[in-house]
Amino acid sequence: MAVLRGKRDPYGGILVDSSSLPPAPSDFGRVLAASLSQWHTEGIRGVWLSLPLPSNASLLEVAVKHGFKAHHATPRHITLSAWLPENQPNTLPGPAVIFPPPPH
Repeated sequence: MAVLRGKRDPYGGILVDSSSLPPAPSDFGRVLAASLSQWHTEGIRGVWLSLPLPSNASLLEVAVKHGFKAHHATPRHITLSAWLPENQPNTLPGPAVIFPPPPH
């Protein structure tokens, strides 16, 4: 089974190459499941998945069903993350939070 392409990061994670995403949700689900299984076996800890919008919006539900959680978004993409080790606390950084300045 094919595995999604990605670039390893220095923290034991992988950044999935969005150009390797199958466009059909059913195909994406199969490849994502195979990828997560292989990465878990390889000791990958965190997975980062950026879905370009609106072209890959149909893949969002599939990713969530495979344990991904929303990290941050812009009008052009949504970035999700998944933590693979079951016996270690999630150490992925949270999203940046920007508060508006107080009114004057």
